Amino acid sequence: MNLSHRIKGNICIIDIEGEITGNTARNKRFSSYIKQQIEDEVFQAIALNFHNVELIDSVGMGIIRLFHKIAKERQKDFVLYYLNQSIHATLDFVGISAIVPIFETEEDALAAFEKE
Repeated sequence: MNLSHRIKGNICIIDIEGEITGNTARNKRFSSYIKQQIEDEVFQAIALNFHNVELIDSVGMGIIRLFHKIAKERQKDFVLYYLNQSIHATLDFVGISAIVPIFETEEDALAAFEKE
C-alpha cells in the first residue's frame, strides 16, 4: 500500500494505492498516516482518493467508518471519491455510503466542500 497526500486550500486529499484490508488497516503506518491528517488543525476537510484502491474488506470498511467518526468529532468533513464499481456497491450494501459521503470525481468532492 502506498499513501500520499496533496493540499488544496484547507482540504487534505489522501491518495491511496493498493488494498484496504485487515492487514493494511491494522498497519500502524496506514492508520497513523490518515489519523495524523485528520488531527492536523490546518485541514477542515479530508478526501480519500480511491482511484487506485483495488479491494476493501470488512476490516478496511470499519477503519474508514472510524476515520469518518474521528473527523466528525473534530468538526471536519470526510469524504471518499473515485471508487470502483465493486467497492462502491459493497459500501452501498453495508450502509457505509449512507454515512460517509461518496463522490464520483475529485472535482465533485471539492465542489461539495465549497457549498458549505
